[in-house]
Amino acid sequence: MMELFKKALDSKDSPKPGNQNGGGGGKPKKKCPHCGLMVYHKPEKCFELEANADKRPAHLKSWRPGEVDFNKIRTRFPYLATTGLAPPPPDDTLSNELATAAVDNGPRPISKVSRRWACRLERRKAQQASKRVEANAIDDAIRQAMLDSGASKTFVNSKHGMKLTGTSDKVVVTANGSELPASNTALLPIRALSKGAREAIVVPEMKQKALLSVGTLADNNYTTVFLPGRQGVDIYHANDVNISPTKSPILQGWRDGRGLWMVPLDSNQ
Repeated sequence: MMELFKKALDSKDSPKPGNQNGGGGGKPKKKCPHCGLMVYHKPEKCFELEANADKRPAHLKSWRPGEVDFNKIRTRFPYLATTGLAPPPPDDTLSNELATAAVDNGPRPISKVSRRWACRLERRKAQQASKRVEANAIDDAIRQAMLDSGASKTFVNSKHGMKLTGTSDKVVVTANGSELPASNTALLPIRALSKGAREAIVVPEMKQKALLSVGTLADNNYTTVFLPGRQGVDIYHANDVNISPTKSPILQGWRDGRGLWMVPLDSNQ
């Protein structure tokens, strides 16, 4: 409305500074107590007064002092009405109209940028979780096995670090006669061995972490040489080693139907 007053002051119907009937005559502007503007017109000639209604310009004829033009707000500045920034209505009719035009206070729809960043964060969380799982698997992976000539198969008590090849319903009988259920079949992470020599059975309840079967190695054409004292043990492919003894063996045994090696205890045999 202030803009309308300024236009009205500049119009030909508004008193001018040089107008002898009410102009300022070069005098400084004064604040009008009715419109609150710094103007030249006298207070009694202010357009805010109803007595000066007939002197108002044409574009102010329908305006009344203190009235808010809500039609103009809704047409030219609709966001003022929809966001609740419009002045309070003077009567119930306008109040109902504003209530009808009020916006929904529900949650705002998520923008494309927000959705894109949310997807990126979810992918990053998934990648970090995958890395943690891999790190834990590496930490829990079995790094060594006990070489056992009495084990008919290779057994491990954890699948971490192993390549699972299927499920298993076998029951493993230990040396003390207890029975332990198997859960999976797997391959050892020893790339130097053939696939058959890497085959293992996962037995979660087994106390020993891993038992590498000498029998499984022999069945896959590997030769195991146990060295004396604490020198260790060597495993060769059968085609890569040639054993040349200088004397006859002290003991000579055989392999039974279970795949285990047996030696005689009777010196006469």
